[in-house]
Amino acid sequence: VPKKLIKGKMSIKGNIVLNYYDSIVYEEDLQLLEGPHWLNDTLIGFYMDYLENEEYNNLDICFVRPEVTQCIKLSPDLPIFLDPIEFRRKNYAVMTLNDCINPNSPGGSHWSLLIFSRNELKFYHIDSSEGTNKLAAKELAAKITEYIGKNIKCD
Repeated sequence: VPKKLIKGKMSIKGNIVLNYYDSIVYEEDLQLLEGPHWLNDTLIGFYMDYLENEEYNNLDICFVRPEVTQCIKLSPDLPIFLDPIEFRRKNYAVMTLNDCINPNSPGGSHWSLLIFSRNELKFYHIDSSEGTNKLAAKELAAKITEYIGKNIKCD
């Protein structure tokens, strides 16, 4: 696995343990994996980078990092975020979605997945908590549908 380890290098957030594509993982992020803790956007973003660059490299799948999904949710200008990752061209897009609605406050209490299939013109919402993020998923799907310019269904 091509990665840059920078063990011991300090930053404002603490020791950097991994610099991998668009992900920087700190010791405090790794500590979340040691106990009964929630995953944070750094760990989820790292996994999205890993999937995109190692497991599904060169496939027609776009993995949208959590912070980009949050920007898409809260911004009226989707092309700024989606054009650089060639969203319109990809057959599939996997987005991590949380229930945070405040642009001035980071957080959220629950993660789910919103998957877009261009071939089917359909969104799939995968939520382990039976609809906790249903409204957020429908709103995000509606924004992306408007960006793509087609009539798309959200399940």
